[in-house]
Amino acid sequence: MTDRSRPEAVEKPPHKTARAWHESRYGSLDQRAIDALERREVRELLRPSRGQLELILDAPAGYGRLTTLLAELSPRAVFAVDLSLERVRCVPRLPGIVVVQADLAHLPFRPKAFDLVACFRHFHHIRDPEDQRLRLAQIANVARRRVLLTYYEPLSLHALQRGFLVRLRRRKRRLGFMAPTFVHAELERLGFRVVADRALIPWIHAQRILLAERVGSSPT
Repeated sequence: MTDRSRPEAVEKPPHKTARAWHESRYGSLDQRAIDALERREVRELLRPSRGQLELILDAPAGYGRLTTLLAELSPRAVFAVDLSLERVRCVPRLPGIVVVQADLAHLPFRPKAFDLVACFRHFHHIRDPEDQRLRLAQIANVARRRVLLTYYEPLSLHALQRGFLVRLRRRKRRLGFMAPTFVHAELERLGFRVVADRALIPWIHAQRILLAERVGSSPT
């Protein structure tokens, strides 16, 4: 599966539990709604592929928020990958789930190793367009059939609000945004065709969920 040295199993118990991670990020009413909407979209977009995606990569997996959901779709294995050792230790140790600590910018897998690569809530942390291209290329390189990813578009109330709060110094960190035209063009250049690209909450929330398939891959 991998080109580089085999990663060591992550066995040390976490200092913070998956439930604690989840509550700290999705404990508020609005964030619980976002979490529910994301899960609904994942199920809907991947329903036609259920049972046909043998190997799935969840990167970054964090504490495993979507890993078990993806495991329902895979008859073989889901690889949960994250750079944070503290988070990756929280991923559920269930049959068919393989946990690996690795950097998404340097994925240690051979080309086209996975039927599906899922990349949720990563690109809005990346502000540099060249870095965005690099990470899209990393994802595309290891995807044999499909890519499912999220990104933040700049034309939304959410984006305007965040920029306003940063200027007021109510928020320290600016978010990374990508226009749909940019994402589509990059994926096309990498050999993928966009199948669906949906706004989570149109014009209000910045997040979009995109499904693309490799050109020439066998249909489900």
